[in-house]
Amino acid sequence: DRAETAFKQFIELCPNQSLGYRELALLYIRADTKLSEAVKLAKKAVGLEPTAENYFILGCACRKTDDKQAALAAVQKAIELAPNNLEYKKMYELIRHDR
Repeated sequence: DRAETAFKQFIELCPNQSLGYRELALLYIRADTKLSEAVKLAKKAVGLEPTAENYFILGCACRKTDDKQAALAAVQKAIELAPNNLEYKKMYELIRHDR
């Protein structure tokens, strides 16, 4: 609860920085809660800063909500931006083999 509150406060103070949105999305993904909100937050992070890390978090959030196509597209974009990142490639393969 404290982490969630802190990230929400960070978003209020710095609404144009992707960090708060990304980290709050990641918190929800890890806790396996508020997953549709995690997708919205990750999309906001990507909109503010289209980095590989933000796309990766978006892909993870989409995977958690069973949106396989969106998850694959987001992680593929992360791989394009950071082609040497093995974690992104592993996640892409995991999503590909999800049923």
